[in-house]
Amino acid sequence: MSEWTAVSRSAHADAAYLARSDYAFAAAQKVVPVLMAELPRLMPHYVLAFIRDAEVMTPVALLTLPGAGNLYVNTDGQWLAEYVPAALRGYPFRLLPTTEGQGEEVFCIEKTHLCSPDEGTALFDASGNLTAKAQETLDFLTQCAANRKATLAAAAALASAGVLAPWPLKVAADENADPVMLEGLWRVDETALNQLPADAFAALRDGGALALAYTQMLAGQQFRHLKDRARFHAARTQPAEVDLESLFGDGDDELSFS
Repeated sequence: MSEWTAVSRSAHADAAYLARSDYAFAAAQKVVPVLMAELPRLMPHYVLAFIRDAEVMTPVALLTLPGAGNLYVNTDGQWLAEYVPAALRGYPFRLLPTTEGQGEEVFCIEKTHLCSPDEGTALFDASGNLTAKAQETLDFLTQCAANRKATLAAAAALASAGVLAPWPLKVAADENADPVMLEGLWRVDETALNQLPADAFAALRDGGALALAYTQMLAGQQFRHLKDRARFHAARTQPAEVDLESLFGDGDDELSFS
């Protein structure tokens, strides 16, 4: 289990960190939260859905099928898609809530990535400021946090409008497997969306929630990508013998949305 610690000038003035080299840390992850800003990049490659925690609806990309781990991560940690969701690209850093709460977040690093100065990249320079790469990651995470608020607000608007419904799915990893029920997912109910009064529909459009609704409905058809990856994982022998870039693309893991 990951253990996070706040990045501190006093505690880490002379510390360095090991940058993320792959996505093996996400190998067991079954869903990943997604952001409004990245929806156009996600839609061609991922099944999008919603999950509910208490009363909060969160848009997510589905990364697995029943009985499997993260189908987008190869055995060598390579990401098997042309686009990597933003929530994964800041690792080994994250913004996490402070112990005091009140909505504030602090810049944190996964402890196992801390190292001595001769082993990795310095966290702080001689003036006590974050080094360029660490500051770039903080800026990226700050942009993500701002867009996450807008994303959750859009999902909440869809829920309040009554257009989100449970999405029970029976899915088979391949033609030889028995279908298994996927539970806990929600989707946009297209019939309910189309039956909204004009003013309610316009409110969703003006608030950006309509874009999220239509993207989820369109991306919900991308189960073939999951099945392609399931077949790849089941059939591969030596990963080095397979041209992964030609199959799945070269994962875009830059710290930007564009």
